[in-house]
Amino acid sequence: MTIGTGSEEGLQAVLDLYDREGFHGQFGSRPMGQIRCFTCDEDMNPASVRLHALHRFEGASDPGDEMAVAALECPRCGAKGTIVVSYGPMASKEDAVVLKALSDQRTKASLRSGL
Repeated sequence: MTIGTGSEEGLQAVLDLYDREGFHGQFGSRPMGQIRCFTCDEDMNPASVRLHALHRFEGASDPGDEMAVAALECPRCGAKGTIVVSYGPMASKEDAVVLKALSDQRTKASLRSGL
């Protein structure tokens, strides 16, 4: 898993990087803190989704810029893709729950490995 923070990289650059690494699909936050895989159109608990990488953007001057891009793998259909969620004071309840559940899955061993 790779983790980065950096306002110098744009959202599109990070999405392009993950796309080149095979994360072509898309995921989204749903009510009750679920994640929707748009490949198989199923909602699932974020704790069941494999987190491969997380890139965080910090909004130094604008809290609305606080977002994270995660590279995920669907446990149902195996699709690899990305989700963009907000965090901090501007985050929706759904995004906050999803990001917390995804973060809880990280381990020291996975932080050292690459995509």
